[in-house]
Amino acid sequence: MSSPFDKLDDDSCRRLVASIRQGDGSAFERFYDLFFDACVTWTRNATKRDEDFCLDCCQDVMMIVADRLPRLETKKALAAWLHRCLHTKAIDRLRSEERLARRERSAARHEHDHASADPHEHAVRVEEVEWLTKKLGELEERDRALLHARFFEDASLAATGASVGIGGDAAHGRIRRLLVRLRNVGKTYVPSDEGE
Repeated sequence: MSSPFDKLDDDSCRRLVASIRQGDGSAFERFYDLFFDACVTWTRNATKRDEDFCLDCCQDVMMIVADRLPRLETKKALAAWLHRCLHTKAIDRLRSEERLARRERSAARHEHDHASADPHEHAVRVEEVEWLTKKLGELEERDRALLHARFFEDASLAATGASVGIGGDAAHGRIRRLLVRLRNVGKTYVPSDEGE
């Protein structure tokens, strides 16, 4: 089976990468035409997942190519980088799916466990959700965006950080501090009907 790398030598690969790094749209289009189908095939062979999953991974990688392709001097270096990116994006998506599935299972268990809860308990829970919504609304926009990306969009830490212009490690630390702060404030919360 032929590889898209068969159509490139080290010199043409270097020129293609340099042109993409300089923002040449036609060079990116050539890269996309050369590699996208092969990337889908590589991802499908590696993950054994459906076409939609593989297309999403490859689109993520193509966004990286367009946005921040590193300087690569040989086709061997490009091949290694491309495979590593595909591998990383596939792992990110698999982990994201697993987190989502865990949350859905947990929500289903929680719903089942509380299906026969008394009306008083339900009212307290509604009040707690309203309180938390209010506290989230009091956060800075950037902090709300971090929490939303991580917990509602199920973004990876790197993607979460990128959404507000920081790195994945910084996003992790900031989210951790936000959750600690919310927990500490929550310890002082008393539902209005408690003690009546």
